[in-house]
Amino acid sequence: MSDELSAEELERLRKMAALGKVSLGIVLKWTWLFAVVFLGLFAGASWYLVRRSARSDWRFTAMTRLMYMPFQGTKVPAMGDKQVFRLLDRRSLKVRVKEGLPLPAGEENTLGGSLEIFQERQPSNLYTLQAHSGSSEAAVRKVNAYAAILIAEYGEWRVKDLNRWNGDAADRRTRMMTERTRIESEIADLKVQAGTDTPVETQTALNTLIGEERRNLLMLDVEIETAEKTRDTLKGDEHSVTAELIARAPELRKLKASMEELDDEIAKLRQVYTDLNPRVQGKLDDRAAVEKRYLELVAECGGEDPGEEWIRQAERDQTSALDITSKLEALKEARKNLEQSLRGNEERARVLLEVTPKVMMLTHRRRDLNLELEELEEQISNAAHMLENAQSELQQLEPAVGAVDRGPYRTENFVFAATGAGGCTGALALAVVVAGLLFGRVRGAQELAAAGDVRVLGSIPGRWAIRRHREEAKEAMGVVANHFMEAPESKGVVLVCRLGGANPVPMFEEELDWALSMSGVRSFTLTVVREGSRDVPQEEAETMLNTVRKGPKGWFPVVNRYSLAPTELQMLAADIAALRSEFDCIFLAVHGGLRRGGDFTGQLLGLCDSALLLAGTNRTRRSELTYARRLAKAAGKPVMGLVTGARARVVRKELEESRW
Repeated sequence: MSDELSAEELERLRKMAALGKVSLGIVLKWTWLFAVVFLGLFAGASWYLVRRSARSDWRFTAMTRLMYMPFQGTKVPAMGDKQVFRLLDRRSLKVRVKEGLPLPAGEENTLGGSLEIFQERQPSNLYTLQAHSGSSEAAVRKVNAYAAILIAEYGEWRVKDLNRWNGDAADRRTRMMTERTRIESEIADLKVQAGTDTPVETQTALNTLIGEERRNLLMLDVEIETAEKTRDTLKGDEHSVTAELIARAPELRKLKASMEELDDEIAKLRQVYTDLNPRVQGKLDDRAAVEKRYLELVAECGGEDPGEEWIRQAERDQTSALDITSKLEALKEARKNLEQSLRGNEERARVLLEVTPKVMMLTHRRRDLNLELEELEEQISNAAHMLENAQSELQQLEPAVGAVDRGPYRTENFVFAATGAGGCTGALALAVVVAGLLFGRVRGAQELAAAGDVRVLGSIPGRWAIRRHREEAKEAMGVVANHFMEAPESKGVVLVCRLGGANPVPMFEEELDWALSMSGVRSFTLTVVREGSRDVPQEEAETMLNTVRKGPKGWFPVVNRYSLAPTELQMLAADIAALRSEFDCIFLAVHGGLRRGGDFTGQLLGLCDSALLLAGTNRTRRSELTYARRLAKAAGKPVMGLVTGARARVVRKELEESRW
């Protein structure tokens, strides 16, 4: 980053320096007034302080100190140092000193001011008491009595405050104990409603049991479904037998065994005899009869011999079907019982779901009440201990034994008087500077530079300065003319507005016309005058729309100088437009000074490119300058400034400076 200041920063510093010079000039102008005010205030304050110090009832000052040491390490609230100070610094306590202490003659009505109390900064719990009196003994009696009354007053107040706090704490304890009893009763009722002393644990166990029962119910449903499918399979067509066949299966099995036995006996008899033997024939007949009976039974059961193995399988299937049926009935009975148990547990869980949150909330509230009661008991105990020490929290370090004789002619009295007089004089100087800047008169080009939005061209010397210092005056006017030509605002139409107190300077106008012509700039001066003015030439004049023109000068007559008529404004704009094509710079001047009020100046600014304000040194009011600048700013036109009637030394100093 570059250490050089920018152009804007340099301009800002220049304006600040210019404003400082203006303010210093105003202060220097009224230096005698400030000196008189300071001396008067200093003399009056010194006389008052010396007279007050010399009074017999303020001659002697006694002092003592009070230390505030509240009981520490307790939860009972204690007053802060500032609160205690506000409690002690009451006029009613000073009145009690007056009532309880015989005062010397003449001091009965000075008690409010003769007793003082101060709070030290470090430490803040230390308070200083002072008492003034006409004698040393009276001052000592006052301050000691004041300290005793303050200590007694604080002790009495502290005891009342602690008793009040204890009463409030006891009421709170009673209310809390009543609430705790009510909570315990509600908890007992809820436990009876829940049917258990541990509703939270019971609800947790019951939720676990309900989950297991629901899982068991699902398992029973699966087992029942499986048993039903098995039963239906055993009762199918491919393994089914009639009930009669299964019922007569033992008889068929017995007949089958009989046939087998007869076959064995026939086989043995055939080894010995032939079939014609009566014994063999008899056995054959017996077998035929048994077989006939067997076939009859088979026909009754189905007409076909199922075989022994098939019969046994049918018996086994029937047994299995009976077992599965019994098991299915047992499973259904168990499912029914489980559903009843589940419904009962769910109903109880619903009751517990309503009871448990209330029990938990009441239990937590009871626990908090117990903790609060314990803390409250501790605070009540500490408060009782504080009651015992309430009288000793505020103590007098040591009684006053002597008083200080304060003579009237002390250095601090005069220092205080000088400080007050200096402060009041400074405030007066500031008010004078502000009033001068707002309502005073323009003192020179520096004030225009301090305005900020005005491009300062310089100062033109007054009539007497031109006569006595003609060469310097001519040089100054030439410098100002060069500054005007170098300014970008000087191009086009320039409104020359002469403020109140700014006198016309013909020599500068001639110098400016000469400088413009030497630079090749064609200039024209158009003056707005009142209709019928004698300044308007009658001979060798050329008339435009409404402008009377003669050479490089012109005059535009108007009826009203407070506001231009629309027709006049249009003709003036047309004449200026016609002159623009012929001249490079047009000065639109107003005959006479600026008049505040109306639209006249604003209408002229609307036709111009910039404005040149002429202010008179120590003649033009700053309010007029502010008004003109405000109009130009509202119209959006740049402003140039020029001061007329400056002193020779001011002009000489400005010539030596490189900038304004």
